Amino acid sequence: MPPQEIKTKNPLGASDESIERFAAAMVAAYYRFMERPDAKERMDEMEIKLKARGIL
Repeated sequence: MPPQEIKTKNPLGASDESIERFAAAMVAAYYRFMERPDAKERMDEMEIKLKARGIL
């Protein structure tokens, strides 16, 4: 019997490959965002908003 690939279950029902591509795209977008001159200020603003909503 050939070895079987183990697939993880995720809430979207997407394949592992598509989840990996999505994660890579998110990391690339994050690094592009952080290159912006106002990135630190915008991240601080978002942190304040998320804390106010009780998410962080």
